[in-house]
Amino acid sequence: MALLSVSAMWDEVEISESYLVCCMFEEATILAASILHRVLCTPFEDAIDDVQSDEILVSASMVFIQSMKQLKRTEEIFVELRTLFGSVAAIPVQVFLTGACMQISEGYTSNLGPIFEEFLSKWKLVDDKMYILTDAEPQCSDKGSPKQFVMSPEKYLAVAEVYTITVLGQVFHNLNLAISWTEKAELPEESRQVLHRRLQSLLGAQKLEHAHLSSANGSVQIGDETYPKARRQELQSDENRSIASSLKTAHPSKKIVDQIFWWFDSVRIKVVNVQLVLPRGKKLLFGSLIILAYYILRRRTTTLKRFVARQASAVKGALLDAWQLAFSVQLNPLAAIQQLPSAPQ
Repeated sequence: MALLSVSAMWDEVEISESYLVCCMFEEATILAASILHRVLCTPFEDAIDDVQSDEILVSASMVFIQSMKQLKRTEEIFVELRTLFGSVAAIPVQVFLTGACMQISEGYTSNLGPIFEEFLSKWKLVDDKMYILTDAEPQCSDKGSPKQFVMSPEKYLAVAEVYTITVLGQVFHNLNLAISWTEKAELPEESRQVLHRRLQSLLGAQKLEHAHLSSANGSVQIGDETYPKARRQELQSDENRSIASSLKTAHPSKKIVDQIFWWFDSVRIKVVNVQLVLPRGKKLLFGSLIILAYYILRRRTTTLKRFVARQASAVKGALLDAWQLAFSVQLNPLAAIQQLPSAPQ
């Protein structure tokens, strides 16, 4: 079995990124999937740690899901990722959350609850320091013993926040279920209390809004939460009002997409050897292709600048050598008045 080369894998990742930037989405999807399959199933010939391997997996995965989205196959993202990684829980956190946000933005939310539950239930907290993936199996029959997957509590909490606040609270309007899940979840106690307070605050604000907008017309039940008819009629009756106009022109999932990264101060994206820290917000998703193109072009520009700098340095060195050679002959200022030695008689 041929071993993988780290540099060769990074070269292929860059090619897949170039396909994506050039709108060759089918080619980008095929190459990215091939990279993922080989990295997960074939050992490297070089000494490589899990960090480098994970960076290659994340970069190729981001190309894969963005290409899937552009091919109008957003609904299939987790089906394909499950096949590639062997299980939903083995998908890198950055890729998992980005894929979930893409599906929410396009309205594919019916299966998100079970997907998040599967992801979160497979990780076991050890000494409040790390999570270990249980029941991890090798993605390929010839891979040998399964790799031990670990995750920091911060990453697990990020997934838990999106699940409870966004998926259960914003998509399914079921904050009571979110609070119940948080009370039973395998979370560090401090993190549990913080998340529990946030959910209680959201639930209190929601109830206050419902009480303020309720009227004699009664209310409508949506999921496990109550929404007054007066509120629904207010949004539909007066098209001239600014709120109705904004709701009519905006995508219905816009607010939900914003909530995905609302609880994070920043989001980190690593593309090959470039790490980008973005502020929270929807620009992480809708600008992902632009960001990827920018940093690939910047990387190419940096390489070109280094090449030009090296050439300029070489020319400068050559000129300095020539200059020193030209003026290296020491002139004797007394040569003009010194007598020449007499010729031998």
